[in-house]
This record gives sequence, structure tokens and C-alpha cells, in this order.
Amino acid sequence: MKRQTEAPPRIYIGIDFSGSAEQWKAGKRNSNVWIATAAADGERRLVLKRLVRVQELPGTGDPLTRLTGFLQSEPFAAAAIDAPFSVPREYVPEGRHALLLDQVAALRAAGRPFARGQDVVDCLLPEDAPRNKKYWRCTEEQWRKRVNVRSTLWNGPRGGAAFTAACLTLLHRAGIPVWPWAGPEAKCLAEAFPAAQLSWWGLPCVGYSDPKEDAACVRAGILKGLKRQGLRFTKGLESKMLESADALDAAVCVFAAKAVRESRLVSPPEADWETEGWIAVHR
Repeated sequence: MKRQTEAPPRIYIGIDFSGSAEQWKAGKRNSNVWIATAAADGERRLVLKRLVRVQELPGTGDPLTRLTGFLQSEPFAAAAIDAPFSVPREYVPEGRHALLLDQVAALRAAGRPFARGQDVVDCLLPEDAPRNKKYWRCTEEQWRKRVNVRSTLWNGPRGGAAFTAACLTLLHRAGIPVWPWAGPEAKCLAEAFPAAQLSWWGLPCVGYSDPKEDAACVRAGILKGLKRQGLRFTKGLESKMLESADALDAAVCVFAAKAVRESRLVSPPEADWETEGWIAVHR
């Protein structure tokens, strides 16, 4: 009689992203781009296995190239990234997301790993790029009443255009199926939004990124909340999340990956998702 072997645990990745080219430099020691790796146990609890900055990933080339290779080679079920996967439908070329990725990835980067945010705005809105007006996707409108949401085509203070340029370039290079267009494949990428996730769970979603001691106390409270949601981690990883809000956000992104793969979403994709995509938030 053959012994039944347990199925290997599902691996989930969470990535806290950046639209700043500075954060992607190979020699950046305190980069805010973090990658979290977790495994789901038999009871669907998440065990955080690794938490590293993008510069710590193995491989050759610049950090964005290494992250691309990491995503292509790692046997994960889903990886969630805290960055926009699309723009408002009116500005998606011919309503085709694949064409949007092509156009953004083809923009001149001028020695950077990806184009500037303003380049994306000028490319997608060539007639009258709205430098003083913000637009939101349907999925972003859903969360605007609860949390602050960056506009994907706004290149002003706290704008999202630079994030858009960086993330769409990564999606194009990686060539991995993207949810919800491809569905929850055996391996797919999904869009996360840590502030929305924390807000949904009733945890602090602002005031935890400051380096001051008060913010560290807020991060400690968030970690207690994540434990209640089933996340397990060692003291070594806990210290990283207590020290860095970006490392903490990467761990929160893991839940978005799990939500996509296990169909545990707060809300499934609704209007305009075919062009605009959808933010995954774990219920």
C-alpha cells in the first residue's frame, strides 16, 4: 500500500513596490522595495518564511532584472504587488491591457530601469495631459471612502504615475499571467493595496510609516492584528517589520495573493475590470 504524501504547501509572495528609480539602484542599502515569501499550512494559515529587500535577491543585473527573474523562476501560487496594474479605461490604448503594457514598456527610460511618471502621462494623454486633475479606476473608487488612494495618472505630490510606469514595465518583462485577466492560474501576479487590506480588518492604515517611536508602536499593533488573521513569523522577521513599514506592507501583500488563489476576496472583479484590472483584498 502506497503512503499518501501531503501536497506541498502553497507559496505566496508579497511585494512592496516603488516608483522611484533611486530605490532600485543596486547599491541602495535601505531600499523600500521588499519581498515577502510565505507558505500556507494545512489549516490555511500563513507562515512567513523570508523577508528581503530587492537588492538581496540572487542573480545578475540590476534589481528590477533580478526581481523579474525571481518571479519567473520561483514556484509560487500567486504574487501580489502594491502598485497599479492598469489605468482608467478611457486611457487604455484601444481598451487592450496588453497594448498598454507594450506602450509603457517601450517608453524611453534614459538609463533608468523604467520610464518617468510624466512620460506615462504624456504617452497616454497626449492631447492635454491633466497635470491638475486626478482620475481613478473603478476598483480605486471602491476604496477612496476608506483610505487615501493614489491616482495612476497623477504625477504631482503623492502621485501614482511613477508607480504605474514601474509596475507595468515589470509586468511586461515578467510575462507571467496577470489576475484577473488570466484568472487564478497555477502561477499569477495580482494587485495588492495594503492600506485597503488593513482598513478592511479594522487595523491602522495610516501613521505607521514614520521612523519615530510612535509609528513603531503602531506597527507592533498591526503585527498583533496580522497574527489574529493567521500570519506566523519568527522573531527575526518580526524585527524587520517593526523597523520598516515597507517590510510590513510586503507581508500584508501576501494576503492579497492568498485571496486570489483561494477565492477569498472582499469583492470580486466588477465593472471595467477587463481594462482596469482589480485590487485584491482578502476578506
